[in-house]
Amino acid sequence: MRATVVEFRPLVGLGIQRILNRIADVDDSSVITPRPETPCSLHGTELLVLGALPRGANIDMHQLLETASAVRCVLFLAHGGEVQWMPPNPFAPLLSWLPEHASAVEIECALRALIACAHAGIHALAPALPIAPATPIAVPTPVGVHGSTRVPAYICEARLLRLTLRQYEVLVLLSRGLSVKSISRQLRISVPTVKSHTLQLYRRLAAKNKSEAVFMARAKGAALATVSSDP
Repeated sequence: MRATVVEFRPLVGLGIQRILNRIADVDDSSVITPRPETPCSLHGTELLVLGALPRGANIDMHQLLETASAVRCVLFLAHGGEVQWMPPNPFAPLLSWLPEHASAVEIECALRALIACAHAGIHALAPALPIAPATPIAVPTPVGVHGSTRVPAYICEARLLRLTLRQYEVLVLLSRGLSVKSISRQLRISVPTVKSHTLQLYRRLAAKNKSEAVFMARAKGAALATVSSDP
């Protein structure tokens, strides 16, 4: 997958490119800093990371995005979670977003989740929803590849959604249509504990019910594909 970072903060752009270079599914990556006097193109880009347009910048982003016809996934680093532009594709790309000051861990989690969704054939466009400013997540090692060890996708997505691993597992099983009793048996925890985790994950995802929780999680880029208890 070919990735392009459109970022107006050069150091941030290079940092995101380093993250992309750690992801095995990304074959090639580049960073573009649009300038009024320098034409740019997104031709051939499949994974697009869009930085927020600085206020007062004299940049025609719509003209740039007209060249993004091959884009399959978009990660938008936005002011207040607002998506400002979308590539004019015949088919809507997968969309996820983070606050512009998101941590490297959050960015990597979102990128990996987007790529996983694309490979799984998920083509739903996630609508723009306001999200709170991110705070750095304290983790002992980077997400993804560290030495020869790959962090499992369910750990990556749990961090992305700011859920505990158990809350994330409950959410995945709810998304599969399992009942509370079935989840209790699969995870080998009590029914009251499942209900407690469910209420907590609803609260963290600002959801009122199972459908909203699953929608919010997928809107943030989570595939909800696997849990540690899967065979």
